[in-house]
Amino acid sequence: MDETRLREIARAFFNDRLKIIASDDQDLFQAEVIDSLELMELLVHLDEQHGISIDQNEMSADNFRSINAIVATAARGTYR
Repeated sequence: MDETRLREIARAFFNDRLKIIASDDQDLFQAEVIDSLELMELLVHLDEQHGISIDQNEMSADNFRSINAIVATAARGTYR
């Protein structure tokens, strides 16, 4: 899946939850856009809705800190 589509998926996830993201490099944790529960919801969403599985080794807050980080992490994921 290309990065443009991954970016759309990530942005849509937050838009659907009425979360405002100023830029793709905004720190989502610091801005309180995402917390640990929403991170788990994002991982389930990526897997169930888009067939993207994130490897356990990628489970670090830094890999989900911004839209750019989410896109890079999802791009390294396994697709089904």
